Amino acid sequence: MGYLAEIPARVAGIPCLIGVESYRRQRPNHRTWSSDWDYQGYTDCDWRLLDRRGRIAEWLERKMGKKDKERIGEEIQSYMLREAAERKAEAAIERYESRRYFGH
Repeated sequence: MGYLAEIPARVAGIPCLIGVESYRRQRPNHRTWSSDWDYQGYTDCDWRLLDRRGRIAEWLERKMGKKDKERIGEEIQSYMLREAAERKAEAAIERYESRRYFGH
């Protein structure tokens, strides 16, 4: 299965990968009162724990505690935000170079 990202991690001291299957970040919208989730913003993602070869590691998932799950959620969000910032910076550089090259 193809993942949006495979993020290196550790669970119970064991090196592994987090296979991100889906990710959605809703930014806070302080102009709406219809939903506290929309007002405050939220992140929704689905992921699987993988061994270092990228195979699903159900045995390792059983070793996870609540704190591991919370930490993994934070790691996914941090990784995805970092990737988005890098893509945005690369796009800005490409636009600049394009205008410079084509004289626009």
